[in-house]
Amino acid sequence: MESFDDLISIIMPCRDAGQYLKEALDSVLSQTWTNWELIAVDDASQDETAFILKTFSAREPRLKTLTVQTPCGAGRARNMALDLIRGRYVAFLDSDDFWLPEKLEVQLAYMRRHEPALCGTQLTTIGQSSETKGAYAPKPGDYDLKFLLKENVASTSAMMVDRLKCPDLRFGLTKRQEDYYAWMEQAFKGHKIHIMPGHYTRYRLRPFSFQAKLRDVGIRIYINCRYFKLGWFRQLVILGPYVFKSLLKMKSYYSW
Repeated sequence: MESFDDLISIIMPCRDAGQYLKEALDSVLSQTWTNWELIAVDDASQDETAFILKTFSAREPRLKTLTVQTPCGAGRARNMALDLIRGRYVAFLDSDDFWLPEKLEVQLAYMRRHEPALCGTQLTTIGQSSETKGAYAPKPGDYDLKFLLKENVASTSAMMVDRLKCPDLRFGLTKRQEDYYAWMEQAFKGHKIHIMPGHYTRYRLRPFSFQAKLRDVGIRIYINCRYFKLGWFRQLVILGPYVFKSLLKMKSYYSW
């Protein structure tokens, strides 16, 4: 019989994810920790996503698929899956990222030893062909609300959450930055983001867009004002250095 404490629930939203989905799924099936369940939410995909999920689920009973007929966004998709999972610990993997085989086993052992509510691994960034681009390595340790307002170190594909400590975890409903809402909400409730050592997550970089980066900043400001009651001026002061650092990172990643 499955133990609540041993079962890791994995949530993967998928929207036209056919190009990279097999690589993401293979990385889950290759995990050295085998007591897991994966709920993949097909968010009204128009490509081969549904076929890939059907093929994998036919030979892997631990994979369950939900299909949404009208696009709902990654935030709603994750929230739907959160209502169905059975494990104490929940991990998230975006359909264009992937994990090293020992990711779940090492991260679970770390969480049991140190008992953080929210834990992320360090990252290695990859390009469109899965080539290594570089490392995003916030130093291992705890990051509180004050720091997270300046820089969000929580990359969703790297995160594992203890549901006993964060029973009300929910993602935002905006089209972008829905994960930012989730981590900031927990930070406002007093939780810290703990980063553990080790680059066990591969995070795929998309082509750089300055307009998209500015849009993300605007959405963060909206989220902080609308839901967390932070003033506009305070946020502009806080987010100015974030924008500058982000541009420097993108320059080093994309060599422009």
